[in-house]
Amino acid sequence: MAVAIYRSTPVIPGIDARHLQHVSLPVVDSTQVSEARRSVSERTAALRFSDRTAGEAAIVATEMAGNLAKHGGGGELLLRTIGDATNAGIELLALDRGRGMDVGRCLVDGYSTASSPGTGLGAISRLSNTSDFYSIPDRGTAVLATIWSDAAPENGHWVVGGINVPLPGEEICGDAWVVRCHDRGIDVMVVDGLGHGREAAKASAAAVAAFLANAGRSPVQHLDVADAALQSTRGAAMGVAVIDTHRGEVTFGGVGNTVAIIMTGDATQHLVSFGGIVGQHRVRFRQFNSPWTRESMFLGHSDGIATRWSLAAYPGLASHHPSIIAGVLYRDFARGRDDASVLVIKPKT
Repeated sequence: MAVAIYRSTPVIPGIDARHLQHVSLPVVDSTQVSEARRSVSERTAALRFSDRTAGEAAIVATEMAGNLAKHGGGGELLLRTIGDATNAGIELLALDRGRGMDVGRCLVDGYSTASSPGTGLGAISRLSNTSDFYSIPDRGTAVLATIWSDAAPENGHWVVGGINVPLPGEEICGDAWVVRCHDRGIDVMVVDGLGHGREAAKASAAAVAAFLANAGRSPVQHLDVADAALQSTRGAAMGVAVIDTHRGEVTFGGVGNTVAIIMTGDATQHLVSFGGIVGQHRVRFRQFNSPWTRESMFLGHSDGIATRWSLAAYPGLASHHPSIIAGVLYRDFARGRDDASVLVIKPKT
């Protein structure tokens, strides 16, 4: 299998990195639906979508935003760019805390609980390359749609999803995550530049660059390399996991207050991080091994997400797309006073 890279902010020549990050679009009433549609149209134009695909993306955005306004009691539409310069796409994630819905019934064209044609979820499903829906009565709904400028790429043996949202009022997120898939498994880094804003983003970007330039390293080796690379920055908290599917093992090293968890069925294992700051040459890095199976899931997040969550409180959520899982945790546990980043990785079934 060829090496595949997934990252919170893709690199696409000619497009400012600020416009490749997650954008949070509040949708409280119908007047904001057109704003969401316009934001999506601007993004697809920058990515050179065909007129047809751009039009389909605009329809999907309108349906998702409209559902937030009409059925969700208002909510948030997250927009991000995915892919790379050869094949870019957009991912839309609609999140609300409304009364919920019967997803199966709502996917049938003609069913409606409001004065609408009742084709919203059906249109989202038909016009997207990937879609997923999760809802709990009286606790809200999450809707995911991805639309590619070209054919959706083959994602190999893994399904990767996440969110990366700057502190409200900031243009750029100081958190980042990056994933490298290869023949033996997958290498993962979650990094939180100290503070927020542009200086925090410089630290996380330096960590991502060091990680991608040093394939085949252990977590401790990655942390050592990053420690040197971040000397001219304010530093960062960081967690690195190497998942070896041949050996059925996860090796993890963490510094600072990022969170990393392995979930296998009902069992949850919190991976150990130690205090300190990467980039200050003051920490002795350590790593530990844990078991990994085909039923395991990796979940990591920055301290912009509170740690009191449990997936057991969300029936069936673990079976959904990683971006849905990340979005629900962000919706319900974002602290609101820092950047927020969540990464979820599952073996493809």
